[in-house]
Amino acid sequence: MDRVLEWLMFDFIKRIFGADDQAEKIMQGMTDRSVKWIRIGESIADDCMKNGLENGMPVYLSQITDQIHKEYSYNTNVIQNGFLTRISSYIDSGSVVTLSIEGGDQAFVHKDHLNDFMKDVRR
Repeated sequence: MDRVLEWLMFDFIKRIFGADDQAEKIMQGMTDRSVKWIRIGESIADDCMKNGLENGMPVYLSQITDQIHKEYSYNTNVIQNGFLTRISSYIDSGSVVTLSIEGGDQAFVHKDHLNDFMKDVRR
């Protein structure tokens, strides 16, 4: 689906500017800027893993979302997407577990600290 949208956008820009080279340059610039914001989200997830999750601290999606909105005035959805994509790769690898908690929030917990987290939740 993303490739279809990309093609439609490219076709639209090509019709506006006419020249293939110019349209390609515009599309490449748009893609490069989008990737930049995705990388920011990925680095947030990596930082959470290294400095939080691996040290036994849970990470809450609501807190990450709030922090992204405070630090970045636009492209917040793209940054969140980058975060979620990277944290999903940690979940898929089995390093991180995601739990739904009261209030509809999501908690991310490192697998080595899951038992401690569950004990704290039960208290």
